[in-house]
Amino acid sequence: MPYIFRVEDENFIGCYQGDKTICLEFCNKHDDYEQYPGPQHDEGIDRLPIADEICGFLSIKQLKDWFTKDELHLLKLHGYKIKRVEVIEITAIGKRQVLAIR
Repeated sequence: MPYIFRVEDENFIGCYQGDKTICLEFCNKHDDYEQYPGPQHDEGIDRLPIADEICGFLSIKQLKDWFTKDELHLLKLHGYKIKRVEVIEITAIGKRQVLAIR
């Protein structure tokens, strides 16, 4: 099975999706389409996730290019961890991220 890397909490919720205050902070902080494109702005994906798709990264390096060391530390304090996630299928590959079905 293929796998991707994600930053998730214990409920498998990514740091942009949850109802925690930190999620809103990250959505606001990462609103630069050049550096942090949503999947609909990421060349190669060019659409929003559908159905059960999740966003992630092909490698730890790609994840760490997205999140700074300080951001990862802050997320860890709020219960998020870097996880290697087995997926059924990688459905789209962009320049900065991927979409997959868990």
